[in-house]
Amino acid sequence: MKIEIIITDKEELSYLQSSLAVAIHQLTLSEKNHEDSIYWLSQILLLSYK
Repeated sequence: MKIEIIITDKEELSYLQSSLAVAIHQLTLSEKNHEDSIYWLSQILLLSYK
């Protein structure tokens, strides 16, 4: 699987990054097991900084 992020607007990129960080944080607080979701959201968040 290949994920590529192309966002040219810095404000949109910042919004994406903060939204992903909040989603990851909320999943880690959940009582259910969300390891796969956390992994993929983390990968997307890391890609957004490249």
